[in-house]
Order: sequence, then structure tokens, then C-alpha cells
Amino acid sequence: QIEVKCEGYNTTNQTMALEAKGYYNPTLMLYDYSESKYEEIKKHKGDISTFLGYNKTDITVLGAIKMTSAELTSHVGKKLTTISFTIGGNTAYSVDAVVYFGTQKVLVQNIPSPRFGSMNIVDISAANLIIPANTDIMIGYSIKNSDSKYPLACAKGSTPGGGFVSQNDGSTWNDISENDCSLMISFKVYDSSNTFYDFGYNIISGIKESYTVG
Repeated sequence: QIEVKCEGYNTTNQTMALEAKGYYNPTLMLYDYSESKYEEIKKHKGDISTFLGYNKTDITVLGAIKMTSAELTSHVGKKLTTISFTIGGNTAYSVDAVVYFGTQKVLVQNIPSPRFGSMNIVDISAANLIIPANTDIMIGYSIKNSDSKYPLACAKGSTPGGGFVSQNDGSTWNDISENDCSLMISFKVYDSSNTFYDFGYNIISGIKESYTVG
């Protein structure tokens, strides 16, 4: 995973599968914060305070945060671009990013080389998921056969929708708010309503003066 950071700009990353020796030329675009069309959404605050799980290692554990349709009103029509989360343990058979629109699972994306004990940033932009109107969504991850009985990283303090956990198929979810913690999951949305940014243009609102190149 390649990650590019620059003070004053959004952090950009790209996951690449390197199968052979050679030269790779990824394209990563940075946006100034004042012009950025990306917005991070999360429920947790602070750092890791505890880990949750089902006291088993031979199962698939899912963790997700929930955004209600009311919370997403200003984001309808925006594109989901990345999911970030922290997981515990040292190994697992597989780790996947997952997204639900209502009760429908619309994304399962495998992470080839997950990071344990640190933040994973998963680029899901290729799935082209657009936030729908009047629909709750759940965003998170699943871990199959983790070596930890408690692989879900949490920050202290509960918030509405800040954490739901499930076993195996995700058909039944349990709210973790009684544990006074929230899952360390966030995601970014992208306002694709104006594509001029992608071609290197800046937009000036409310023009009252004359402008020239430079």
C-alpha cells in the first residue's frame, strides 16, 4: 500500500498488487484542504482503549458502524472512496472491507496484506458505491479465523451507531454501546458533482472581479 502525505493536503493512498519485478507508475492526486472534495466520517474519538470479540478464534467476526439516512442527508449522491479501520491480533485467514446499504451487502473487498495493530486504509473507489437517499448504511470489516479472540479495536466512549458486531453471516447485529466504546472505523466520501477538479481546474465562487491566468 502506497500512502502519500503532505501538510495542508488530504492523505492519499493506493493499494497495488506487485506480482513481478518491474517499474510501476501509480497516479495519486492531492487536494488542498480548502478545495478538497473528500470528507472523513467517523463515530469514534481518540485512540484504542480496548478490543472486543466473541471469545473464539475459529469464526468470522464482523464489526461495523451505522449511519442513518438522516445523518447522511447532506451526503446523498456522494461516492464512497475509502474505509479505514484498526484490527487486533497478529494473523487471520482473511480480512475484508464490507458495506451494507440497508440490509443488502453491496461490497465485500478482500485485503491482501492487512495490517494488524495499526490502521488499514482500503481504497474501495473502484466499486463505485454512491450513497443512496432514505437508506441507512453500515460500513466496516470482517475477520475470518483471527488468532485473537478479541480482534475488534475500539476507542473509549459510545455514540449512536458507533459499533455493531456480528458472527459469520452478518444476519444478526449486536450493539456494543453498553461497553462504553465505539469501533475504530471511518470512511471517506467524495463529492463527484463537479469534475473540473479532476482536470486541474480550481473553481472560484461569486466572481466580482476580473481574473487572469496565473
